[in-house]
Amino acid sequence: QHAADLVWADAGVRAVDVGPHPCEAHEPAISPTGRPWVLSAGIASSSKQTEKFVEAARVLTAQGACSAAIVGKDGHEFVEANDSILVTGMTSDAEFESWLRRAALLVQLRAITNGESSGVVAHALALGVPLIVTDIGAMSELPDDAVVKVPVDISSDKLAEVISDLLGDADRRARMRAAGLEFAKRETPAAQARRIVDSIFGSA
Repeated sequence: QHAADLVWADAGVRAVDVGPHPCEAHEPAISPTGRPWVLSAGIASSSKQTEKFVEAARVLTAQGACSAAIVGKDGHEFVEANDSILVTGMTSDAEFESWLRRAALLVQLRAITNGESSGVVAHALALGVPLIVTDIGAMSELPDDAVVKVPVDISSDKLAEVISDLLGDADRRARMRAAGLEFAKRETPAAQARRIVDSIFGSA
């Protein structure tokens, strides 16, 4: 709906909301064991508040609370030589999914929005990966039981607290996993296609 509202504000055209970014079917990830991995995935950038994730991850890895990684392009621009945060750089599709599957928690932030939806978030929901997202734009519309939403201006210290609290609450992460999988099961490419057809021709 956020994207539709922007179309109206910018062009004066009433767009039809056919739902969120579709979630491709994947075999759900098995809940990881051992020291938890906390990831930020996709192209790293200031618009995705990667520096804030890095600052929070530094605190948590120093405490031994988790391992942390930036999975995707340009992560090296945000870490220092002595950081304990792993940076993968570009990965293959298979490697990218493998990283998501090992994540105890995925942190996907935004500083701004232009109406876009996150493909990484949709992928993670389809795998049942618990998510922390910024309460902005399309991510504000995600189910509250599937993701934890944080304000745009959250501090890195507060973000570290939110991450730590979730890592310490396996039951809540299990509930988020179940809710994410249910959302993904409902919001498929076929469901979006049906809504598009219905919006053009009317529902049967």
